[in-house]
Amino acid sequence: AVEDPDGTPWGYFAYNTWSRHHQIDEIAADTGRSLRELALFAMHALREQSEALPTDDPERGDWISYRLGDAHPVYTALGRQLERQETPYTWYLRVPDVVRFLRHIAPALERNLASSVVAGHTGALKLNLISQHLCLQFERGRLVEIGAYTPEHFYDGDILLPDLTILHVLFRYRTIAELEHVLR
Repeated sequence: AVEDPDGTPWGYFAYNTWSRHHQIDEIAADTGRSLRELALFAMHALREQSEALPTDDPERGDWISYRLGDAHPVYTALGRQLERQETPYTWYLRVPDVVRFLRHIAPALERNLASSVVAGHTGALKLNLISQHLCLQFERGRLVEIGAYTPEHFYDGDILLPDLTILHVLFRYRTIAELEHVLR
């Protein structure tokens, strides 16, 4: 715990040291207290602790990193004071049967549709995936059927994305607009 001079705790951080590296795994400040102040305190305290140790001591951390996920507010709080920010690794996920996967996630698709500007939609959504052409049929916002369709021309479809790039959208890694911009 990090405390005020009077002993009142107002934040904490947890870290591990390995391979001459301090890794901060948790950090939180009380409501109304500065996360930036706490993060700077943590880095200063770890630096002081390391500098007090002999240079060959394995507990001496020569560098500090945060492992808090990409959306943690500490990155905003510290901004440019972080020497380097690395974006988290993106997993490769394989979906051998896109139609079966779409059926599996239908409840989530319906919830997303219900909170969109096309809530309660009735009609078809044609996905032209170049090597596969899928037609999703909706009735009053519910996915009732997924089938194939035969395109009348190469660009026939409401959404045109090559092969499995649709998975980027389904896994919320990219938006359709981002993918369409890249593919132009």
